[in-house]
Amino acid sequence: MLLNDLTASKYQRKDSNGKTCAIIRVQLPTVKGIQFSKHVGDVKHNSGEYIVYVSPGIKSLTITNDVNTLCVVDFAKEGIEISSKRVYQVVLSQEQSLNKVFKIEPVNASLFVNGQIVSLSEDGVGSIECEVDKMYNYTISASGYETIEDAFMISPEDETVEPINVTLDRKMAMVKFQSNVDNVEVLLNDESWGVVDNGQQIELPIGTWNVRLVADKYDDWMSKVTVTEQSNIINASLKKSEDVSKKLRSRTSFYVGGGFAFPLESRTEMNKENVKGYPVRLGLDFETYMKRWLTFRIGIEAMALCGNDIQIDDKTPFSVNIPLVFSINAPLGKFNRNHFSVGLGPVIGYASLLEDEENSSNSSTEENQGLLLGGRVEARFSFNHFILGVNLDYLNSEKVIGGDGIIAPMVSLGYKF
Repeated sequence: MLLNDLTASKYQRKDSNGKTCAIIRVQLPTVKGIQFSKHVGDVKHNSGEYIVYVSPGIKSLTITNDVNTLCVVDFAKEGIEISSKRVYQVVLSQEQSLNKVFKIEPVNASLFVNGQIVSLSEDGVGSIECEVDKMYNYTISASGYETIEDAFMISPEDETVEPINVTLDRKMAMVKFQSNVDNVEVLLNDESWGVVDNGQQIELPIGTWNVRLVADKYDDWMSKVTVTEQSNIINASLKKSEDVSKKLRSRTSFYVGGGFAFPLESRTEMNKENVKGYPVRLGLDFETYMKRWLTFRIGIEAMALCGNDIQIDDKTPFSVNIPLVFSINAPLGKFNRNHFSVGLGPVIGYASLLEDEENSSNSSTEENQGLLLGGRVEARFSFNHFILGVNLDYLNSEKVIGGDGIIAPMVSLGYKF
């Protein structure tokens, strides 16, 4: 009861029985669409407070919205008797429910929050509805990974609920390699884990793997191995092989490059005054070992010849090329991880002019496209997965490039898978 509040006396309202009402001031911020039982006349709402006139002697007040009953205020239980011309205050707090989102790797992990499992989507995303100011303990686990245990709580002051992003660390164990070879490259499911010496121990992830050991001048050793948390020893006996090219794995590479284009007649004076255009290219190639010192590489690349001087009718020459390169390799270390190579071979392709659809026609299309022929001399340095290359191309397409063709020195950067 608010003893000093005279609102009910000053602004009186009669109920259906002619009795002067009491006023219930209900403070309930941020909630709209509220309705009250047993109210007399209109309910006024101002700054998070509802002013409700009620008949004297009521025992309870039920508060609802359009769908549910939110709560029942029981005056009798609190020992309060609602009297005429008196003002009473009810202060209510809203229970907030917010979603906490988890993003977990690996996606097959198990998530428990307060002992209850939370399902994850195929992308490893799960969510749980939470209450404010309540502590939630969670556990994330997966076979072969370290388990994480932590907790969170959402505060009423939090404007947003930040997601929890978790990447579990793999459980690792020491594995000792014993073989008849001084050192081998270790591959788990075709992923390299480095070169180890005979008798050396390295950390590998716990689990069952297809292990392959690769050594120069030996056949690959392959076996399914289960790495456990206990002591692990892999004993391998590799057989010598005459065909060393089997140990040198074929590789696929992606590369980008660019350079300068000079008319063939300027090949002895390739300076900035004689630049005709600027070739840029994007390519993908596959390299296979014929011998340890000899590789064959076939690729496909898209190339545009930029620059005003090389354009035809304001159109940029464009071609799709297939280079066929034989290279001599000088390995820099074991296997084909690092090596320097020089090579040459033909380049064949198809060239055309990049045209606007509005300006293109069947006749002009036929005139502005044709076969591209040429050759390539190149040097390439491979370091682990990265490639730096330089090449000199001769390219000629009578209908697109014209003249005797162009000489194009270029530099490229690539990544070897």
